[in-house]
Amino acid sequence: MLKTNVLMALRALAKHKGFAAINLMGLAAGLAVCLTIGLYIQHELRYDRFLPESDRVVRLIRQSEPGAAFSVNMPPKLEGELRAQIPAFAHVAPVRPERRPLLKLEQRELRAETVIQTDAGFFEVFPYPLLQGDPATALAGPNRIVLTTSIAEGLFGHENPVGQTLRYITDDGPVDLTVTGLMADPPSYTHLRFEALRTQTPLDWPGPEGGLQWNYFSQALYARLAPDADLADAEAQVVALEAATNDLDWLQDQVMKVEAAHEAHLFSEVAYDLVTTSDVQYLYFFGLIGVFILLIACINYTNLATAQAATRAREVGVRKVLGAAPRQLAGQFLIEALVLSLIAWPLAVGLSQLALPFVNRFIGAQITFGDVWSGPMLAWMLGIVVLAGLIAGSYPALYLARHRAAQVLNGPLPGRRGRPAVLRQSLVVVQFTAALVLLVGTLVVHDQLRYIQERDLGFSSSYVITASSEGLGDRHRTAKARLEAQPSVASVAFGQPLGLGTTYISRGLDETGDASVAIIEVGYDYFETMGLSMVDGQSFASAALSDTVVSVVVNEALARLLDRPGPLIGTRLQSTHPDAPEGHLLRGIVADFHHASLHDVREQPILFRFQPRGNRDLLIRLHPGSPQEALAEVEAVWTQLVPDRPLDVQFLDERIAAQYRTETRLGQIFSVFAGLAIFIACLGLFGLAAFATMARTKEIGIRKVLGATVGGLVAMLSAGFLRLVAVALLLAVPTAYLLMERWLAGFAYRTDIGPLVFVMAAGCALGVAFAAVSLHTIRAALRNPVDALRYE
Repeated sequence: MLKTNVLMALRALAKHKGFAAINLMGLAAGLAVCLTIGLYIQHELRYDRFLPESDRVVRLIRQSEPGAAFSVNMPPKLEGELRAQIPAFAHVAPVRPERRPLLKLEQRELRAETVIQTDAGFFEVFPYPLLQGDPATALAGPNRIVLTTSIAEGLFGHENPVGQTLRYITDDGPVDLTVTGLMADPPSYTHLRFEALRTQTPLDWPGPEGGLQWNYFSQALYARLAPDADLADAEAQVVALEAATNDLDWLQDQVMKVEAAHEAHLFSEVAYDLVTTSDVQYLYFFGLIGVFILLIACINYTNLATAQAATRAREVGVRKVLGAAPRQLAGQFLIEALVLSLIAWPLAVGLSQLALPFVNRFIGAQITFGDVWSGPMLAWMLGIVVLAGLIAGSYPALYLARHRAAQVLNGPLPGRRGRPAVLRQSLVVVQFTAALVLLVGTLVVHDQLRYIQERDLGFSSSYVITASSEGLGDRHRTAKARLEAQPSVASVAFGQPLGLGTTYISRGLDETGDASVAIIEVGYDYFETMGLSMVDGQSFASAALSDTVVSVVVNEALARLLDRPGPLIGTRLQSTHPDAPEGHLLRGIVADFHHASLHDVREQPILFRFQPRGNRDLLIRLHPGSPQEALAEVEAVWTQLVPDRPLDVQFLDERIAAQYRTETRLGQIFSVFAGLAIFIACLGLFGLAAFATMARTKEIGIRKVLGATVGGLVAMLSAGFLRLVAVALLLAVPTAYLLMERWLAGFAYRTDIGPLVFVMAAGCALGVAFAAVSLHTIRAALRNPVDALRYE
């Protein structure tokens, strides 16, 4: 019986090829979206689960004060205390990332994105197998490095690197390291990505008796819990230990927590992590989009199947006369939907496989298509295929099977003839409502990104390049003079680049109480190079200042906080800084600016401390023109001054834009999904328009004989469909507005959702819908009325 039903389903699909093709395209696209999103969700949920006993791998996080963001940075002293006093931590590993170090081997050199400084405990906490070398000893001594295969092949080719020496260059200078191990690249589904592991360099900030203080937060701490240890109990022991040993008053309010490492990617409370993390909310969001798009495809099938009901009514009547029961007829129509869904499955697999390389490039992952054939994924997708067939075919099956044979054979379908039409119209409204919500979301996200890019940050990041100044030693003035002598260079300064939100935070000056103040150490001509505007007083211009002057400039937010009687310029701010026991001389006030991303408020109190030596960042403002020529001039000067350390430059505006990578990707994802949703919805509209014009063929002929114009007929035939899209727009506007208002609430500075967004969405939806139905309506309106009157 099943074989017969399947053959009949195939014959029915072959008989109505056009409508079967429309349904097939819609279902294949919807299933491909679900499959791709499913692979992405599976990839995200696998983060750090590949480790043996992954629930026992943890890390420490801390909150410095109530309301502050959590951080992974811990004092080195805590590492030794954990090893010595808390048996719940079977193994402890420090993690100190180094960004973009240069690895050199004779004439070959390669810049790694991230190398982790750690010790032998790393392979106890993260038991990665080594292809070459012994995990127990690979990091058990000074000046050792373990390479991943990608770095090793770039430097050594196919030669065995173990035992060889390479030159390792960072901001702290060059050092020779011995390769003691080779390992495979970490999988893309780990939050702790690296290209190499090296032994730690000694820290040079000693406290009393040679120990390191609790206020030097320089590294993350990971651990593997003992088999009988409980995470909550381990956290309680850490809190008790820290409270008993830390005697710094200003750290007494900090909160220590222990969290599972596999939660770091999706569930962590850390604001500034070692790596870029994600949010589990995005998985819910993408999953919901997949459901919407598949539902739109299923609605297409339901609409077209019920529209075909009149053409299949006689078939139903004959089969009932021959003894077919209603449940057998319903089963036959359900099987048709399931067969179509199963045919769409391999097409969806092919579409997803074609899209996966672009998805990987887009999200920076390594999702392999082989994952689709894993047991859980295959079972889940087959379940989706069957569910899609059942959802799509349920109502048409019940509707077609419930009528009595005599009434069907005597004429049109009996009773309640308006209900299927109302249902079809309602489903079309649902389709376009979902598509329009995605379309409005796309426009709002792009509008916010444009707002971010065009908003005045209070300084100028264009044509500013940044680089580390390590290696210059005491040649800062020489480097500044030589660089400024280049035709392409406008100005040079040393200090922290703005707009990235990283600063040293003080608990406040004497006059500010408990308010946190960001302290930025800068050198000569910093404000001129960064394009900051002075409100009052003077900047740190090289022509008006000597190296021995201990002075500061504050922003307007800090000036308001100080609230001193009389003028501020020339007064001294009380400070415990060893170079100025009598206090800092307040030299000027600079206009407020955005120091962090636009997610955060602008008015953060900031103090610029003059520090002509020891600034680690080199800031160069270029004249507008060819950046390649300018970079060549800058690198030539740098090579003359520091020949053994290549200059690694980055454009500041690109670094600032990178903070909004998540929003940029979200806008692109919205665009793709909104386009797919509208495409699939219009496929259904295209099929319904074909049925509508076919059913009104004789009416069209009569109207043409009576003088109706082509334009009038097209308007008449299209009006009903466009009204449905208009109703969908009315439902989509408040829904999209509420959803996007909630998303924009995450920005301290945001665009407004104006009427233009909805006008553009309405114009796009109505235009695409009209294009979908006009092919049939125009063709029907242009037909010879004689042919139309002979119809049937």
